[in-house]
Amino acid sequence: MQTAKERIVRVAIPLFAEQGYAGTSVADIQRAAGLAPGSGALYKHFRSKQEVLAAAIDWHIADFERTSVLLVSSLPKDPVAALKIITEQLIGSLDANAQLIRITLRDLDARPELADKIAIRMLGALHDAMRSWLDKAVADGGLRPHDTEAVAALLFSAISYYPVVDILLGQPPAKIEPDRTIAALVDLLAKGLVAA
Repeated sequence: MQTAKERIVRVAIPLFAEQGYAGTSVADIQRAAGLAPGSGALYKHFRSKQEVLAAAIDWHIADFERTSVLLVSSLPKDPVAALKIITEQLIGSLDANAQLIRITLRDLDARPELADKIAIRMLGALHDAMRSWLDKAVADGGLRPHDTEAVAALLFSAISYYPVVDILLGQPPAKIEPDRTIAALVDLLAKGLVAA
């Protein structure tokens, strides 16, 4: 059974995603959480609507971390099969986090500390997991040696539109210089990564 505080957090993300942060009132949140609108019941659990947004983002990130989309240790040794799974899981994760992405795109410019949490704990974690998989695939002999940090960023970009994420959040999942990213893309296309 959910507590009132948990209900408030869980209903906040869909409301903020649909109506925008500014367009969602405390009464809207209370009504959606099954509390009497205008009763002030939300303030028994949170000091402000901003605190509700921060708690909802923290809950979303914690849920993401619990259900980690890239379980490097469970990927097949075949790099082509593993890349297919990575792509499917990343696309599934983007779909599952669509409401949070909408909030991020629309409402977090004025809240850079919340955007940073998403960039570091979610997108950064995805990049790190992808790089870890590439490192392991190189060590196992399935992929030829390459700049795994740059290629991980490139793969992330190809799958999830990395440049848009960078522009919208103001912080990419990894700090890769453009020339390294371009070199990695050329290398990937020209030679491929699968070991001979």
